[in-house]
Parts: sequence; C-alpha cells; structure tokens
Amino acid sequence: MQGVKVKDNILTISMILTLLTGFGASLYFLIALKINNYLGWLLFGGWVLVPYVMAGVRSYILNDAPLKKTAHFIALTVAIISGLYLLLDAIYINPDPQGGLAVLMVPIFQVPIYLAIYFIAVLVGNKCQASHSS
Repeated sequence: MQGVKVKDNILTISMILTLLTGFGASLYFLIALKINNYLGWLLFGGWVLVPYVMAGVRSYILNDAPLKKTAHFIALTVAIISGLYLLLDAIYINPDPQGGLAVLMVPIFQVPIYLAIYFIAVLVGNKCQASHSS
C-alpha cells in the first residue's frame, strides 16, 4: 500500500510541475505579444490561462482513482504541449498581424484535445485492467 501512495505523490508533483510550466510558458508568450494596456492583459491573460486554472482546480478537488488520475495527467500534458506549440507557432514561427486572434483560439483547441486524450486513456486503462484481472 505504501508503493501506491508514493506513486500517487509522484503523479501529483508531476501534475503540479506540468501545470506551472505551462502557466509560466503561456505568460512568457503573452509578454512576447507586447500587450500595452491592463484590459488587454486581463482579457488575453485570463483567456489563455483559464485551461491551466481549470485543470489545477480539477486536479485539486477530485480525488480520483489512480487510473483516472494517470489519464488526467497524460491528457493534461498533451493539451499543454499542443497549446504551447500553437502559441509558439503564432508568435515566433509564423508571426502575422492576426497573431492575437490565434492566441485567443488556443484554449478552444486545448479543451477538445484534453477531453479526447482523457477518454482514450481511460478506455485503454480499463481494457488493460480487465485483461490483467482475467
């Protein structure tokens, strides 16, 4: 039972580090946009950082089974990486005047990516558990 607790703690720490990394990188990309007023920071910053806050709240509030927690971590990591890639592409790789609009689309892409990966991971995990128990 002690091994399960250690794995759970490692997973929780990994989730926190992933969320903080994504949050910090998103803030860096927002700084790179050179937003020059408070309302812009409030709107852009709030919108881009909402998925990280929601994922953090979900991680904190829900005390899931290890399978669902692992699926959450996998989906969270893929969604964060994809969102950061979209920001990197819009701001540095292919910059254009509509970069701000692309930044606003990032959370809209992150949510379906998270949901799809989460459900796939849960289904695969359930199949693996069923095959090990029989």
